[in-house]
Amino acid sequence: MAVDLTHIWHKHMTQRISSDPYWKVNCTAYCLAMALTDATLGGLHITGRQVRALSSEPTPDPTSPGLNVQQMEEVAKKLRVDFFNKAGEDWPTMLNRIVNLPLTTLERYDVSSIRVISTGASPCPHSVKRQVIAYFGDHCLFESYGSTEVGLVTRMLPEEHLAKPGSCGKVLDSVELRFTDADGNTLPHGETGEICVKAPVMIERYLNEAPPASLRDGFFSTGDIGRIDEDGFLYVIDRKKDMIIAGGVNIYPAEVENALRLHPAVLDAAVFGIPHPEWGEEVKAVVECLDGCNVSEAELLAFVSSELAAYKRPRSIEFVPEIPRNAAGKALKTQLRAPYWADAGKRI
Repeated sequence: MAVDLTHIWHKHMTQRISSDPYWKVNCTAYCLAMALTDATLGGLHITGRQVRALSSEPTPDPTSPGLNVQQMEEVAKKLRVDFFNKAGEDWPTMLNRIVNLPLTTLERYDVSSIRVISTGASPCPHSVKRQVIAYFGDHCLFESYGSTEVGLVTRMLPEEHLAKPGSCGKVLDSVELRFTDADGNTLPHGETGEICVKAPVMIERYLNEAPPASLRDGFFSTGDIGRIDEDGFLYVIDRKKDMIIAGGVNIYPAEVENALRLHPAVLDAAVFGIPHPEWGEEVKAVVECLDGCNVSEAELLAFVSSELAAYKRPRSIEFVPEIPRNAAGKALKTQLRAPYWADAGKRI
């Protein structure tokens, strides 16, 4: 679904980007990269000292199966790249694959030129952030949260990641948030609910459609569940549509996935709800292990028992060679759920 954006929206976003400290490093180069086609680098924006590389140095498609992240590292080394940004939900997945390469491989590359690694199209697990900081340094990881409909909502500076684990950044001064329950009622400050955003310039409608139902009282309902802390930092917990309801209790898959990723043998995980005759749903996990690493279902269940409350723990774990993803790198949970719900009399 396309968003119908006005010239005023673009002007405001340019002003917001250029004036915020988040984007002070190589802002001009970043804006140029965003203006060029993603096809040149398979969606990967490599900017900074060698902006011309965008038109002359093709790299592998980062959304393709078997992404060769080592080739991406080679490009960084060859061009002394200082700014990495990926405009897509698969960027955290790519970062995860990079930092989980064998140590002997990582040690071959000089990444000292990299000053900025920018992420934001999809939540980046804190475990991955810690690894990125350990490998690339504590000076370069930036994060933001937002959407096409409302623009930038937060920004997170390198020194804030370890101080605010799990956060996607501090809410910008020009943005107002409120959090609502399932009935649309505004919740007290600090409580968990759907994130609704009011920004200086927002969506008016989707292309060739009427104003969206998600725009109410000047606030846009994002479909994300989250909370805000006493310092104004936002925590995005999960997508509302992915929430599991087991025995009337809300369970957020992202929390379970993050716990599973903490195990040293786990590269990635996808968690979703499957039918349960008494509770309605139960937690199911699909896990992709690192190459050369193995862990049993019993071992992994025992591991997460110290990370999760009993009702949040997976009731079963399936191991797969690779978690299926769409072209944007997002795990195909609908595809993973489908076999379990085929005979349940309803679709989830």
